[in-house]
Amino acid sequence: MSFEMSNEDQTVTVYDYSNDTGEYVGTREAYVVANTGLPACCTDVEPPVAPENHVAVFRPESQVWILREDHRGKVVYDKDTGLPLVITTIGSLPDNVTYIAPDGEHMKWNGDMWVNDPDAQHAKSVADAAQHKTDLLNLADYKISILQDAVTYNLATDEESSMLESWRKFRVLVNRINENDPQNIIWPESPE
Repeated sequence: MSFEMSNEDQTVTVYDYSNDTGEYVGTREAYVVANTGLPACCTDVEPPVAPENHVAVFRPESQVWILREDHRGKVVYDKDTGLPLVITTIGSLPDNVTYIAPDGEHMKWNGDMWVNDPDAQHAKSVADAAQHKTDLLNLADYKISILQDAVTYNLATDEESSMLESWRKFRVLVNRINENDPQNIIWPESPE
């Protein structure tokens, strides 16, 4: 049925839709004054019943309801990063997401499921080793600078002079570590 203006006041069942998305939001009775039209964002065309994961959306230009997929509020996972995302718009799922969660770190999407990604695991291990190496070198530099000051100003005890040599040796050994081969690293023991 399509609304027809009347010379008389009338009460009409209307179906409200969102001004932003066009989605069906409810049914109500609207009082329509004689020689006027329906209120904004409503129609007298009844929407179809939306199945699960769908919503009825009204198209004012054609005066028809259509069914669209609706996954809003659902958590999906980006196939490139594995990171969770929440769907916020009406429509089908983007091609770059899946409902399947990765079941661990360093996973990649193979087109059907998440699988272990040895390259990502290796890259993470290399990055962790490089960071640990940097941290140890910074610690050695700090210790050496304090101990070197004591030696330079003839204030060093025998123990401090010995520690200076131990920290210098430690720094050399850490510097020789190949962080690109993390599974074979044997970290030198700190002098303290």
